[in-house]
Amino acid sequence: MGVKALLTRKKRSRGQAVVELAIVFPFFLLIIVGGLVDFGFSIYNYLTLQQIVSDTASWGAENKKSDAEITEYANKLKPTWWKGEYKIHKLERLELPETKGNVIKLTITYETPMMTPFYQILLDAARKKTSILIAAMAVSKESEFLR
Repeated sequence: MGVKALLTRKKRSRGQAVVELAIVFPFFLLIIVGGLVDFGFSIYNYLTLQQIVSDTASWGAENKKSDAEITEYANKLKPTWWKGEYKIHKLERLELPETKGNVIKLTITYETPMMTPFYQILLDAARKKTSILIAAMAVSKESEFLR
């Protein structure tokens, strides 16, 4: 065979791309689907937390409850399957001078864990935690008719 024939000779590479795709595709699928699952759980947990904060602030304001009762009520509303850190950060009572009323301002945080191992490893390497901190706040005005 001459040099020209060696340089112009085509390799048999039909099917090589399909084999490479078959090897790599499951990893891409795991990353994409895992991200969707983790993102979906995080959004669901955020909406649940926002509902807990809103219900607790409304209940405390309407019934003129003490801080301890409001904290106990918020802890009762926490879903039993939540395993992350659930913390009531701020429970403030603020006076509204113009309307002569009071409001309750409540902030709760929750560490929502990642479900897929890939994202757990990724977060652990980046932040030394395998969870994402979510926070929700609600403000509710105390009822006037109870005075």
